[in-house]
Amino acid sequence: MERLSLITLSVSLLLTGCGSVTPQKTKAQADEPAAAVRYDYSSRSAQGLIDDEKVELSILNQIHNDKSLRDKGHINITSYNGWVLLSGEVPDKNTGFAIATLARKTDKVRRVFNHLAIRKPSTLKQRSHDTWLTTKVKASLLADDIAQGTGTKVVTERKTVYLMGLVSRKQAERSVKIAQQTDGVRSVINLMQYTR
Repeated sequence: MERLSLITLSVSLLLTGCGSVTPQKTKAQADEPAAAVRYDYSSRSAQGLIDDEKVELSILNQIHNDKSLRDKGHINITSYNGWVLLSGEVPDKNTGFAIATLARKTDKVRRVFNHLAIRKPSTLKQRSHDTWLTTKVKASLLADDIAQGTGTKVVTERKTVYLMGLVSRKQAERSVKIAQQTDGVRSVINLMQYTR
């Protein structure tokens, strides 16, 4: 229990420096926390981590440069080893489809998971709660001897936890179970890639 508390505290402290890639915020939104906080402490190569960041930034820039998509909702882009998760909220199906199409055409993207909800953007309170859920799940994964958590990104949107990573099947199964058992989590979506 003491180990879990220390890990929870450590992950909480790291939250201030890590967040999702989102479209440019308006002045009124500038003080809002990023909703989809994710971490990746894996042993992947530095180039793999750089490629993920490049993919996220490329998609973000394409959205920002397209007047029909710019400032449309609350969009989070998470990349892991060529797999891209689109999460957040958009005003209509056409916007979600256009963003997913744009993501699929981005260099180094192998697969796109479009989980953009058609609804009003989540509130500051909802995003703060999602951030706390991400912290709890990640701390539990890091404290677990099987899941280990080091190769897993955790993204939370509207109480749904998305798990991305490069892990063994045993680690994935354990990670999903831990996330499902975390108080406040509504559902868990496994987007992990298997090493063996």
